Amino acid sequence: MIRICGVDQADKTMNYEIMFGTKRSSIYFGRFFTALFFSIILFLAMIVLPLVFFSCKNGWGVIMSEKDGIIRTAFQIFPIIRMTCFYSALTFIIKQEMAGYIIGFVFTMTEMIINTILSEAYSDFGVFDYVIPLFSSTQLINLGNMSLSYIDGKDVMTAVDTVSQSLLTGLSCGSLITAAVFLFGGYILFSKSDVN
Repeated sequence: MIRICGVDQADKTMNYEIMFGTKRSSIYFGRFFTALFFSIILFLAMIVLPLVFFSCKNGWGVIMSEKDGIIRTAFQIFPIIRMTCFYSALTFIIKQEMAGYIIGFVFTMTEMIINTILSEAYSDFGVFDYVIPLFSSTQLINLGNMSLSYIDGKDVMTAVDTVSQSLLTGLSCGSLITAAVFLFGGYILFSKSDVN
């Protein structure tokens, strides 16, 4: 994301595009949608493809239903969209690729630390579940209500709970609203800034 949005600022490609009459909205959203496309491709390659491969090779298993697993995996796309919007806007605002990597890394690590502290201190985060990507991702993969079941002559752990409708609604709405704020806020700041 940062590479796609930041490399053309360093080599002055954006300056030349603006000088030749390309609209700033085309520059911003064109690079954003390219970054989003590659983020989704990476998501599919890193998350979905291994899950499909190992499920085909070893079978699905009994810990959770296939439907529940597919829903949990599919809804991970919303935090990906939100993080793409954030890092794209960040790169356009600070105009330096390396600074984008550093600030993005610090932000992500800080977010992970806050997530860990709050998950240890509180069992329910409230609104933070839907606003900060790692909170919502953690909620999606959390199998908190596990039970010991007897299946095919073996004792196995199974997930008793399924993903709640409120989590899915809050995650999708919270992610899309936050993504829109990042995306259009970044565009407003980019459209008013001097591209040097």
